[in-house]
Amino acid sequence: MSGGLLDAVERLADPELDAAERGYAWLGHPVAAQVVAYVRDQIRGDALTDADRAEHLEHEADQQYTDIIDTDTTVYVAFRHRLAAEPSAFASAGG
Repeated sequence: MSGGLLDAVERLADPELDAAERGYAWLGHPVAAQVVAYVRDQIRGDALTDADRAEHLEHEADQQYTDIIDTDTTVYVAFRHRLAAEPSAFASAGG
């Protein structure tokens, strides 16, 4: 996420964020899902109406996310583990 987690949460629609939360949990990173949910809750709570609070949220969100998903490799490895454990989950629905 080149713009950071806060930027992503601001730009994505609720269905996309719901899918992201489910996806992180499914891939074995439920805490990453919780960070996305936390940022969403903060935005709903008007965290962006105050510049200092918004800046704090941006740094907090990026740090928490990076503590869990430090590189793209983290997500790649999670996909590989999930593929090995449940290959049918990656099968084409069309056959």
